Amino acid sequence: MFMAWDGLKSKMRTPIGSEACSFIMNRLKSRLLRYETRTVPRLATMLDPRFKKEGFGNPANAQQASAALENEVTSLINVDESEPPMEEQPKQSDNVLKFLSDRIQQKQRTGRSDAIITMRQYIEQQNSEQDIDPLEYWKINSQQFKHIARCASKYLCVLASSTESERTFSKAGEIIGNRRTRLKSKNVDTLQQELVAT
Repeated sequence: MFMAWDGLKSKMRTPIGSEACSFIMNRLKSRLLRYETRTVPRLATMLDPRFKKEGFGNPANAQQASAALENEVTSLINVDESEPPMEEQPKQSDNVLKFLSDRIQQKQRTGRSDAIITMRQYIEQQNSEQDIDPLEYWKINSQQFKHIARCASKYLCVLASSTESERTFSKAGEIIGNRRTRLKSKNVDTLQQELVAT
C-alpha cells in the first residue's frame, strides 16, 4: 500500500500536491504501522491469502508474524499427534513397495518440521485471483492446509473495531444511573436486551 503512495507522489504535478501526498503518507505510516506489531492483526494479515508477507510495511514484522503463525501451527500439530489414532491401519501384505512404507514409518517427524513445511507451501503458493475472499479461500483449502485453516478461523473472525462493545457499555450506562444503582444484574440484562431490540 505504501509503495503505491510513493508511486503516486512522483506523479504529482504541483509542489502542493506532492506535499499533500507526503503528509498523507506520513500520517498513514504513523497510524497503521503500529498495528503490525500487535499479535492478532499481524496473524490476520499473514492468514489473508491476498497479502501474506507482502502486506507488511516492515519486513521484520513480516518475519515475526511468520514465526508466530508457525508456532501456532506447531502447537495445533502437536495436539493432533498427542491424540490416539482413531483406527489402526491394517497390516500390508508383502509387496514390492513395502520397504517404502517401512522407511516412511521410521522417518523422524516433529510438529515443528511439519509446521515449517506447511508454512512454506502456503507462503509460496501463488493465487490466481488477487480479489479472492479470504473466507472462501480457507473454505476451499481447508484440507490442504488444515492446521493453518484452523488458525484462520480463529484470527480472521476478530472484529476490526470495538464499536459494538462500546455501544453496549454506553447503553448500560444509560440504564444504570445515580438513581438506579441497586438494579439486579438480571434486570439490567433484560433492560439492555429490550434497548437493543428497539
